[in-house]
Amino acid sequence: MLAWVCLYRLPHLYQFTVLREAPVDGRGAQMVGDGFLSAFCTPPPTSSSVEALKMLMRSTGYGDYVSYIQELGGWELLTSPEGHYEGVTLLARAMVIKNCWHNRPIFGFLIRILQERDHKNRLTAFMFLTELLRCPDVAATVDEVTVHILANWFQCEEPAIVKLLLRVVETFAKHGNMVQQFRILEPYVLGCCYSLDDDIVMETFTVLKCLVEHLTWKHSSSFLTQLTFMLGPLFEEESEHLRLMAFEIYGALLAKVKRTVLVFPLKHQVLNLIVLLVLHLEDANVNVAQICRPALCHTATILGWSRLKAIFAEKDVWTILRALLKQEGNRALWFLKQCLALFKSPQAPIRQTAVRFAGQIIQTLDAEEANEIEEVYTALGYMREDPDSMVSCLAAQTLYILEAKEKLLVNPPTSCFCSRRPRKTYS
Repeated sequence: MLAWVCLYRLPHLYQFTVLREAPVDGRGAQMVGDGFLSAFCTPPPTSSSVEALKMLMRSTGYGDYVSYIQELGGWELLTSPEGHYEGVTLLARAMVIKNCWHNRPIFGFLIRILQERDHKNRLTAFMFLTELLRCPDVAATVDEVTVHILANWFQCEEPAIVKLLLRVVETFAKHGNMVQQFRILEPYVLGCCYSLDDDIVMETFTVLKCLVEHLTWKHSSSFLTQLTFMLGPLFEEESEHLRLMAFEIYGALLAKVKRTVLVFPLKHQVLNLIVLLVLHLEDANVNVAQICRPALCHTATILGWSRLKAIFAEKDVWTILRALLKQEGNRALWFLKQCLALFKSPQAPIRQTAVRFAGQIIQTLDAEEANEIEEVYTALGYMREDPDSMVSCLAAQTLYILEAKEKLLVNPPTSCFCSRRPRKTYS
């Protein structure tokens, strides 16, 4: 009978022992409103409550767990002001490893605590909860109400809690059978990519890499497609680490794409990033360049470009660009717009190649298409003031050549282009 009473009370004692902040100047722990706990609080030091927990756990058959924590130094960490949170994490992780019977009841306690937005021990609760969710039995208890309680915490202003929530999302994906729960959290995860806190952004991208690895197009096509579009601006990030992670995620995404799922709008975005991938073969970060080549090859595979795939696999940037323009000439204006976006790259070599390729594309356009590129002429005018001398020189030369061609089109030997008006010059 005593054993059953102890088993019933164990979650309450965990709440008392673990869900408290680090001790302050020998003062006792915060009281929890449970009669059973009053026997330990008058008020006791933290070490006393920990010893009580260890004694209770031994009497209820958890002796091996107590010893396991002792070997890892967890009990000492729990009573340390500096190591308290590490101790909390270690205890929770050990409970999952040992598959403790009380994992689910303790998880229920934690969720009830987190319904209070101003609970003073919310961070400790999240740390414990994040570990417990690794247990399949605990994850199986997560219903829609629980997910919404967790989702509301994404709005909090505590980076440590948001990072733990991102780890919770990662755990959901790893379980593989929590598709519905994950869908509720999808917009919150993508929203973290735009956080003003750099640490949260980096944590989000670390989690996104894991999500891409574990999610499937069958169950998460909408999220993965949104992610593909969201990555676009990040390929030109000045932060080398963030730029590399963006390419890593996109490369992993492409590797999961089959021709059967390559439909609008995903196909549009894949095509929209081709010139970018080619130009980043010369990225300052060699790791980015190494990602771009297999990404280009897979792009060719899912688009059915067998000839271009062979070129993508081994040729240099300019051979690839010429072959791409030759085979996909009907997309010349689209490629030109992609070059225009790359005029803003923080890397001068990429801006140089973008300007040169833009000039080559424009020379292949017919009169009707040439009427649609006023924006490119304007951009080239600005590029003449680029801080990189090579870029500014290329922009000036490209404008000179294009304006010379423009004059020929305005005064052709036949009447084919009589209706064309002269284009404004930029000299």
